[in-house]
Amino acid sequence: EEYAAMAKKIQEEILEIYRSLNSSDTEYVGGEMMWPVPGATKLTATYPSYSDGSAHWGIDIVRTDVTTKGSPFRAAQGGEVIIAMNDGGWNYGFGNYCVVDHGDGRQTLYAHSSSLSVSQGDIVKKGQQLGLMGSTGNSTGPHLHFEVRVKKADGSVSRENPLNHVKKPSYVI
Repeated sequence: EEYAAMAKKIQEEILEIYRSLNSSDTEYVGGEMMWPVPGATKLTATYPSYSDGSAHWGIDIVRTDVTTKGSPFRAAQGGEVIIAMNDGGWNYGFGNYCVVDHGDGRQTLYAHSSSLSVSQGDIVKKGQQLGLMGSTGNSTGPHLHFEVRVKKADGSVSRENPLNHVKKPSYVI
């Protein structure tokens, strides 16, 4: 319950920032993003819930070919970094995290980083390194928590299955 309340609060804060910074009224209508973690990877949790049935609004990605902690992750699409929390704090369970607004009605969130290499206001390119994978915040081990948020025609924003937006490499298990 406490985690759900914290998740709701961070969702509201992200939506407020999104509304205040998004200069486009564009509704998202489709497109393909790149896989955010280079190398051999595995999904340890998927959207919309954990194996116990509790809500999980993204996918958790680990490396299978090298040590996950310290492995780079990259922008799935180019855009502006609208949030970059790199203070090692709890940050509503996300730990060190960043959000990129892609200007096409979508945002991506990258959480539990050991460190970020971007700051709020940075303009990033598709494939640019955003940080290093870690286990900060509410995390049971090193991984990248990755979310996709989409603006609807009515102006609302919802979290959607990231696997509907990224090109998942064939080797991902």
